[in-house]
Amino acid sequence: MSIPATMRALQQTSLKGTQDIRLITDAPVPSPGQGEVLIRVAAAGVNFADISKANGTFLGGPQPPYLAGFEAAGEVVAVGEAVIGPRLGTRVIGVGDGAFAEYMVLPAAAAMPVPAGWTAEQSLGLVVNWPTALAALKSLGRIATGETVLVHAAAGATGQAAVTMAKYYGATVIATASPSKHETVLALGADHVLDSLDGDLAAEVLRLTGGAGADVVLESAGGATFNASLAAAKPVTGRVIVYGVAGGEAAITNWELVYKHQIHIIGFNIGVLIQAAPQIFGELMGELSALIAAGVLTPARPTAYDLADGPKALAELEARATVGKLALRP
Repeated sequence: MSIPATMRALQQTSLKGTQDIRLITDAPVPSPGQGEVLIRVAAAGVNFADISKANGTFLGGPQPPYLAGFEAAGEVVAVGEAVIGPRLGTRVIGVGDGAFAEYMVLPAAAAMPVPAGWTAEQSLGLVVNWPTALAALKSLGRIATGETVLVHAAAGATGQAAVTMAKYYGATVIATASPSKHETVLALGADHVLDSLDGDLAAEVLRLTGGAGADVVLESAGGATFNASLAAAKPVTGRVIVYGVAGGEAAITNWELVYKHQIHIIGFNIGVLIQAAPQIFGELMGELSALIAAGVLTPARPTAYDLADGPKALAELEARATVGKLALRP
């Protein structure tokens, strides 16, 4: 297979936001190093982390100019030294740098085969959104049958996976989303859906739980919603898993933990989990595979955009105007 010297890609040119991303046609095609594979990208996933990086709020994020995107699925077209697998021609999905492009390099050990019968677009979320939801619920949230889970941003890719899994594990699900997305979330099995813009979410959660509060809160919204999440959690045993800051930073003091919110607050980043606790991540992916085999998790149905429309996709995601997973087609 002939591999060109240059390619089309989306380049982020500043740390002032996604409005400064542009399509270039002369980006060098990367070469796989030791332990790496080169894939021809068939579909790239659009995530809130892309927005954080573009705004310079992602700790340790890339410095401009850089090729944007980090999640992609495609066919292995070249392998570096010391690569045992995957082989040439294998369809894989993984995380690396520069996914919003026609070609990208992935670590071979972390390149996961696309499930048989799934398209590249359908597999998006398999290594980012779904493991995040499962880790937040099980590994960190320790969800149990009969407990109540509060899922913010329930219409997004991670939120939808969390609602589906939480119901499978026997929880009562209270979800939040904007009103136009409520039917989508209810169709996933959520028991209750609240308006994410409601100024008193905590009071509604307490009402629905008879004053007890939620056992597990999946907190990705940040900003003002963060305080609602703390107030909605069950005192003493409630667990708030914080894995996103989409709505901005929020803070809590030690005084508040002692006198106002006697709860468990757990910070979570899927990248850190992979690096610091690979055994837990391996177990997580094993359970995820079992959920797929059992039909609990089915292929995603992302909204697809052409690569040139990447800025539009990012802007719509940032404006919370989307439902489910977003994909770019190079």
